[in-house]
Amino acid sequence: LRHEMLNDVYEDKTGQPSPVRGGGPVPHELDKAARLAVAKLAGHSRTKASGAYLGAVLRKRDQAESALVLREGDDVVVRPVALATTAFIQTLAAGCPLGEATATASVLCSADPFDLAGTLTLLIRHGELIAWLSPGACA
Repeated sequence: LRHEMLNDVYEDKTGQPSPVRGGGPVPHELDKAARLAVAKLAGHSRTKASGAYLGAVLRKRDQAESALVLREGDDVVVRPVALATTAFIQTLAAGCPLGEATATASVLCSADPFDLAGTLTLLIRHGELIAWLSPGACA
């Protein structure tokens, strides 16, 4: 709920979804002001802390890459991930069952290898996947 609320604040301030929600480019000054507001609301004094909630867009020669923003102790770590991993996580976040998320990752990103065990290990190790809910309707 905390992450969701902070992402809503970012979207209200910028008019765009946050990077973790698949949002597009936002003018630098607008992004900076929104991230500062999110960091303060979350009880942090550093704008960089907002990356743990909002995600980050990595660019390499003007081409966006997929990445997970994770915490390792007190540090925020940006870890590049394959597009299949991104599709899997977004499908899970939408409330879809594990099998459907795996199928989505495989179908949408057939050129990109998907490592289910490695992805689940990464999410569990960093506390991003902490509980299983009863199967329900996929959003």
